[in-house]
Amino acid sequence: MSQRIIFLFFVMTFAISACATVPQLKTKDLSGEVSIKKTIPHEKTIPVYIEGFTVAKTISNPFAVGEARTGGFNLPELILSDDPLHLIVTEEIKKGLHKAGFTFVEKEKAHLSVSGRIERFWVEERIGGFVETANASVRYDVIIRDRQGRLVWANTVEAREMAKSSLDVTKEDIPTLIKALKKSVASLFEDDSFWKAMEQ
Repeated sequence: MSQRIIFLFFVMTFAISACATVPQLKTKDLSGEVSIKKTIPHEKTIPVYIEGFTVAKTISNPFAVGEARTGGFNLPELILSDDPLHLIVTEEIKKGLHKAGFTFVEKEKAHLSVSGRIERFWVEERIGGFVETANASVRYDVIIRDRQGRLVWANTVEAREMAKSSLDVTKEDIPTLIKALKKSVASLFEDDSFWKAMEQ
């Protein structure tokens, strides 16, 4: 009896995984807000200009954001994004700055400029026994300069997130990657050294 149950389990797992399609990171998936706990006082204004983020040379395809395992044999499939990585991260940082109370202005009027470089933006599935996991990792540098181009603050921001499933974790790939991204942005505004530099 136990052998039959195990056989049926494998048949069901094969059927479910065979139906899984390769996920894609769509622009609308990123519509959620970033959780920001500390903000600029209402009476204070800090005008900033967003230079934008670049992608490290180690990232060969700026539209590739992960690897899913689909089909009955869990073959690897590339997960792609509608937008390139530098636009995704730039927009999320911009959301965070806006929620924290920063004011966006033209470069000539800005007190500070924000830029950075993306080192990693990736989600992948791992299989161990009867459990599959989606593991996401986001890592990028944030650089802030004053209007003379002098370095005000710089740091590496990093966040990880994981989801588990006993059948097929593919459906969790994109949500897990987004959680890691938003966690990374939130951590920027939890850094005391960041706020100390901003308040000078």
